[in-house]
Amino acid sequence: GSKAGIAISASLRDVLVACGRFVISSSDGGITWGQQAINAGDATNAGITVNKNNGNFFYVQGNSAPRINISTNSGSTWTNISPTNWELLSNRYASNVCVDSLNNLYCVTGDGWYVFSSSDNGTTWNSSSVGIINKAVNSQVNIGSFVGVDSKDSIYTMGFSGSNAGGGTKWYISRKSSYSADWSSAIDIFNDTSPNGCVFNGYIDTGHTVFEITKT
Repeated sequence: GSKAGIAISASLRDVLVACGRFVISSSDGGITWGQQAINAGDATNAGITVNKNNGNFFYVQGNSAPRINISTNSGSTWTNISPTNWELLSNRYASNVCVDSLNNLYCVTGDGWYVFSSSDNGTTWNSSSVGIINKAVNSQVNIGSFVGVDSKDSIYTMGFSGSNAGGGTKWYISRKSSYSADWSSAIDIFNDTSPNGCVFNGYIDTGHTVFEITKT
C-alpha cells in the first residue's frame, strides 16, 4: 500500500496532502482542492511537513531512489533538492519528514529504522548527531514509519518489525529530547498486542502527545 502525509500552515489556510508522486492542496482551509504531480515514477511512500518559521513546505518521496522537494510559495511550485551526500538516504526508502523550531529537518527511513538530520534545508544530511534508532531496540525492528517534533523540539519516531518470532507485527516508539544526545529506549506501543492494521502516520500536538493513525 501507499503511505501519505499532511501539513498545515501556521495560518491554517494552506493544507497540503502528500500522496505518492502527487500533492493535493488547498489554499482556503480545505474548501477547494487541486492536484499537482511533483515527479514521475514510483513513490509509494510520501511525507510532507511545513516550517512554521518561514512557511516553506518539504515533501519527501520515498522509493529505491528517494527525492526531497521544497516549496516556498505554499505548494504552487516545487524545487527538487540535490543533497551532496544523498547516499545516506538513497535506497533506504525515505518515509516521513519533519522540521523543528531551529529549522532542522529530520527524515526517517522505511528500510531500517534510521533518522537523519539536515540543518541547511536538505542540502547536506548528518546521521551522527541524531543517531541510529536500531541501537535502542532489538534488531527485528526494521522499518521506520513516522517522525515528528513537539513544541519543545523533542523528536518522536515510530518503527515496526515486518515480522517477528511471534508471527505478527510489533510497533515501537522512541523519543529524543532537545537536550539529549541519545534516543530513549523504545516502547512497545501495543504491549505485544498489535491491532489489525498498520500505523502509517501520526500527529504531535502543542504539548507532547503522539496520536497514531491506524489503517485497518
